Amino acid sequence: KKWDSDEDDAVLSDVGSEGTEEEGDLEAEARSEGEREEDEEGEEAAYEEACSIALPRRRLERWINEVFFAQVIENCLVRVSVGERNGERMYVIAQVKGVIERKRDDGTPRMYETGAGGVRTNKVLECKRGESTKPFEISLISNSMFTQQEYDNFQRFLRKMDLRPLTRGDVTRCREQLKTGEGFKYTAQDVKQLVEEKRQRGQARINLVFERNRLKNLIEDAEMRDDHDALEAYKKELAELNEKAAKREQQLKSANRSDLASINQRNSQANFQELQQAGRAEVHVASALGWTAETNDDAFLRRRTRPMTYWKTKASDPTPTARPKPSLEDRSPQKPVDEEAERRRKAAELQRAMEELATVPLDVDISRLQEPTPDGQLAKRLLGRNWEQSIAEYSDESIVKSQSKWTLSSYKQLIS
Repeated sequence: KKWDSDEDDAVLSDVGSEGTEEEGDLEAEARSEGEREEDEEGEEAAYEEACSIALPRRRLERWINEVFFAQVIENCLVRVSVGERNGERMYVIAQVKGVIERKRDDGTPRMYETGAGGVRTNKVLECKRGESTKPFEISLISNSMFTQQEYDNFQRFLRKMDLRPLTRGDVTRCREQLKTGEGFKYTAQDVKQLVEEKRQRGQARINLVFERNRLKNLIEDAEMRDDHDALEAYKKELAELNEKAAKREQQLKSANRSDLASINQRNSQANFQELQQAGRAEVHVASALGWTAETNDDAFLRRRTRPMTYWKTKASDPTPTARPKPSLEDRSPQKPVDEEAERRRKAAELQRAMEELATVPLDVDISRLQEPTPDGQLAKRLLGRNWEQSIAEYSDESIVKSQSKWTLSSYKQLIS
């Protein structure tokens, strides 16, 4: 028995030592996990890590009407347009602090379009940059990713304001939130909430006849059960439904009236322009015929009906012609023309042209004319049929025969 007890003590000691080692491993693992979390909390996030929690506008448009929208995008990064500088858009990085729903004074949602996709909403993002917060419409959120320089400026701005910059721990928490939105599962309460929100925004189509009949049946049922609270609630809802139907009918009528008014206005403007053009044409015709304001007002004055001829085809035509009215160009003053100066100018131009012609070389070799040709065709073609007799009449034959090449100067000397 003693041996057995010793063996039991040995086994128990071994088990205790193994349990102690396992507990030590768990404590070490928990301690390392805590240290890693502390490191992540204190270490700034890199540019690539920050890009993983950036929300472009297309992603916001996809989630904007979901029930988890406000919770999922909190503390994530967005790239916001803050104006222009030198013709270029300026962007800054901000963190999403929350979501605000804008409403009018009467309590109805103030809707706007988020972009070219045609998504309409009344939600705006409350963005935080440093210690300042400001609401921004989703249409001002960029679809592009922020640059390395913009992220460095964002971190530098936080350090300058003595605030903690974006850390790896912040990035990890935002990633978990985005994963929750990607894998969100709807419940019956969530679906009911979505339908109610769409009805408040006016996006859910309501069959007025069906809804009115349903409320009437509920009112009758409440009267049979003597449920006064439900009866008052159903009557109030029916009154609101009738008011909404009357307002919609009024809007349709006003839209039809506005369409007809725009058509009438467009037609009246077209008629006015046509009358104005016709009036201008009448004034032009009246001024061409010589009518004045006094003659135009006299209804008993005989109008000019004699035909007017503006040109003649024959010089001997005795038909009197109407002198055309001088145009604006004809009415301009003309300078007197000096005929003597014009004649001298033309004579000088003619003399200049003759001098230029005299300088042109016109040397002709007439020795080839003495060469025998069939029937003297070459000389006849160049100088005519009686070329030798013509030269002999004006000069001595010896001079002609001594010249082997004729120039313009020798020809002038011959005929002088």
